[in-house]
Amino acid sequence: MPLHTIPVTIPYRITDDQAGIMYPVQVDAVATEPRAALATAYVIVQAIARLNHPGRPIALMPERAQMGQPGAAVAGPYAYVLGSGQHLIPHLPLPPRFEGASAMILEQTLKGLPDGLFGVVLDCAPLQYINSQSMAALAAHAGRVNLRLFRVPEHIAKVLGMVGLDRIVRCTPTLQSALDDLAPAPRAG
Repeated sequence: MPLHTIPVTIPYRITDDQAGIMYPVQVDAVATEPRAALATAYVIVQAIARLNHPGRPIALMPERAQMGQPGAAVAGPYAYVLGSGQHLIPHLPLPPRFEGASAMILEQTLKGLPDGLFGVVLDCAPLQYINSQSMAALAAHAGRVNLRLFRVPEHIAKVLGMVGLDRIVRCTPTLQSALDDLAPAPRAG
């Protein structure tokens, strides 16, 4: 099934806040269908809430979730950008092959991201090829944007390992694990 952008808004609140303020967060989710978009948005909103309010008890309000219509098709890798105080989590579409002109697109996209982000999580499942220029772009900006790669295809992971890029850029198997790496869940205690 093809991937599409599906806007999903999920509010959350800080449970120990007497004011009871709701913080709505819209995620430009990439998914095959609305239920998957809701699940994606849910884990992203959990992470951004933990990042924005570290150590505070958070309650998501999925019963108040709102969903828009499916939008543009997404054919290549994409990234979610998580920033401080953010109420909109956009996705950044990227070409399916990081080579030639698309390597420049990757470089310019990463270069254009602001400093001080909580992180960028990049879904590499649709990535077919990566060249040395693209790997250099990932290496150059990984620390500055707190980059995490997830669902890296085996042939790409092998190349990243051979050049040592896997020691600079964290690679995880799922979106949830990439977000947990950026925003660890509080320990039960």
